Amino acid sequence: MNLRIIACGLVIFALAGCQKTLRPGPSYPSTIERLGAVDVQVVTRRGVLEFTNTTAEPLPAGRLWVNAWFSAPTERVEVGETFRVPISALHDEHGETMRGEGFFATEAPEEIYLAELQTNAGLTGLVVVRN
Repeated sequence: MNLRIIACGLVIFALAGCQKTLRPGPSYPSTIERLGAVDVQVVTRRGVLEFTNTTAEPLPAGRLWVNAWFSAPTERVEVGETFRVPISALHDEHGETMRGEGFFATEAPEEIYLAELQTNAGLTGLVVVRN
């Protein structure tokens, strides 16, 4: 009897651990003004997306958009500073996260082909460096 209770408890615990918490993000701002691109290179390393501000001006706080679908908030990035965000922190408007790489990944990581920085002024394109 006690063994059944323990087994049921373990099954419930395992199922609860597999449950996803959805954090919906905003919809892609398709009607916002496009400001062109800056020479800031976006790379991925071990499940982290990063870029270094190589421009002559600070990049204001805003939202990083990847593939015109997933996004994460950004802080102000001073000249020479590097901004890093785990790929798992990028969410779409439905709360789904971007597929990243890793030992326990069941699917291939989603390829990054477009990166943009949304600020109050509009959308600025960034240079995606593919691995």
